Amino acid sequence: MYLWLEKAKEIVEQNPLSLPIQPKEEDLSEIVSKIIKSFKNFIEIKGGWRSLYDDKKKPLNESHARHLFYATAMLYCEGCNIDISPESNAGQGPVDFKLSRGHQNKIVVEVKLTSGNVRHGYEKQTRIYQESEEAKESHYIVIRITKKSKALEDILKIEEKEDKDEKVHPKIIIIDGLEKLSASKSR
Repeated sequence: MYLWLEKAKEIVEQNPLSLPIQPKEEDLSEIVSKIIKSFKNFIEIKGGWRSLYDDKKKPLNESHARHLFYATAMLYCEGCNIDISPESNAGQGPVDFKLSRGHQNKIVVEVKLTSGNVRHGYEKQTRIYQESEEAKESHYIVIRITKKSKALEDILKIEEKEDKDEKVHPKIIIIDGLEKLSASKSR
């Protein structure tokens, strides 16, 4: 965990957030959104995409991305008295993360790489976890490490239809984790 914490400290230092020290229960949704946005900013803009690959530029596994998100979120949560539980299991299997403020105010977060089972994670897993944890909302983070992903395209279409039908669904957050060219090589 030491290496994850060191990288997470870098993320938190590069992306400071103004979070309340004693948030109200109703602040949880905004806090979770800010933490995810900060993580996304680090991966996409601050060069954090490098931490998703090994020395040969081969993508690391999904658990690596989850550990990095957890260490980052944990540091933010410690500062604002939010509980974050990795692999919380309320009976239907472990969700990646459950964040809570009080007993009734819970949010679940699932992290997937585009190389994983993206569609099943969105359509089934995250919804089951949200229901079993009795969470008020869920966030589905998809980190793009492949140039194309039919499953990602599919879930975005499903999300669009669910929005149109005013159906409750996990919030999809796409993080571009593809290798970036240096500014001198960009066209």
